[in-house]
Amino acid sequence: MATLGSSYSMRGYYEGRYRDKGAMDAQIELRQHVWKRNGVAVWAGAGTIFPRLSEFTPKHILPNYGFGYRWEFKKRVNVRLDLGFGKHQTGFILISMKLFKNIKNWLENQEHLFYLFLFILIVPNLVLCLTEPLPLMAKVCNVLLPFGCYYLLMTLSRNCGKMLWILFLFLFFGAFQIVLLYLFGQSIIAVDMFLNLVTTNSSEALELLDNLTPAIIAVIILYVPALILGTISIVRKRKLTAEFIRRERKRASIVFGISLLSLVGAYMQDPGYELKSDLYPLNVCYNVGLAFQRTALTQNYHRTSKDFTFHALPTHPKEKREVYVMVVGETSRA
Repeated sequence: MATLGSSYSMRGYYEGRYRDKGAMDAQIELRQHVWKRNGVAVWAGAGTIFPRLSEFTPKHILPNYGFGYRWEFKKRVNVRLDLGFGKHQTGFILISMKLFKNIKNWLENQEHLFYLFLFILIVPNLVLCLTEPLPLMAKVCNVLLPFGCYYLLMTLSRNCGKMLWILFLFLFFGAFQIVLLYLFGQSIIAVDMFLNLVTTNSSEALELLDNLTPAIIAVIILYVPALILGTISIVRKRKLTAEFIRRERKRASIVFGISLLSLVGAYMQDPGYELKSDLYPLNVCYNVGLAFQRTALTQNYHRTSKDFTFHALPTHPKEKREVYVMVVGETSRA
């Protein structure tokens, strides 16, 4: 079925509005460079549709004209901003077909995806370097050591999408961490925050999410497209070359070795530095373990705490009364 209107011809009409068995259109366009990367374009044309050429009639011809702006993204690749006019219709187009094609080709390259996924995994560590009050060598270690581990893990499979999904838990931690940093400005995910995931009711959760819209949007933009690209890579069985994997594994080993040196430097600069409390995402995994442990203790509270005592001793005279108030839960932190 032939149609009128597209991003290149009859730009005053939305594609698909006019359709029939046959179509005919003609257009004249003038493009003019103005200054540096900037240019303009004007065009005029006409077109029509018909079931058969014998039924073509001039009175059904549709006019088309308009103007546009061009910005040269790179040589022979323009970003277009066009405003087209037609009969009882106006069309607005912001597009660069060549640019989109280049982006599509870039994203279909598995080597590019390998590096993209690696970058997405390390984003929380880069952000924490800016928010956490740690010595310089500790910050360097907190980027290099996880990066070296992710790098080595990504070389375990020739399908980078599969490895991204295997590391999904770390993507979840990363998304959680970014939202937390937006909310509080610093600090890693604490034990009680994991506990709150299962204890917070739906109304409280929705109220909290209303205040986190920018962070949620950032997380969606960062992680959802990556997971989609990873899924496409798995479904279409795209693979990296064995040579690429060998090369990157050598590089990953070098990075991991350098990261161990930075770990030594972190301990030398700050003897109080601890992997389980200062290194993301190891500290988050440690807190997850504590959260499970405390959840188990809570569920068995009647057994684990049956013999518990505060060993509190009164300090007031025996002949006077004293009132004790125990505050439990969220109120105790107020």
